Amino acid sequence: MVRLARAGLPQGRWVSNGPVPRDPREHRELHALDDDGMVLCNPRDREAAHRAEVEGIATANRIAVTCKKSLALLRSPGRAPA
Repeated sequence: MVRLARAGLPQGRWVSNGPVPRDPREHRELHALDDDGMVLCNPRDREAAHRAEVEGIATANRIAVTCKKSLALLRSPGRAPA
């Protein structure tokens, strides 16, 4: 990281020049996908759905889901899609 003191940047702000670091967690929660391919626990965020699929943390297998919010939505009778 490089400490920049240019015009337009607040003093003391750190800016990275390199790639974004990988997530250090070994086991990520698996999120459920709805019928439209969106993440069930965040159905309006298309970027979250894409990121979940790319990172391998989204699944259509409802038995494999580990996200607490997705599980609650899957178990609730009126909210989860068929």
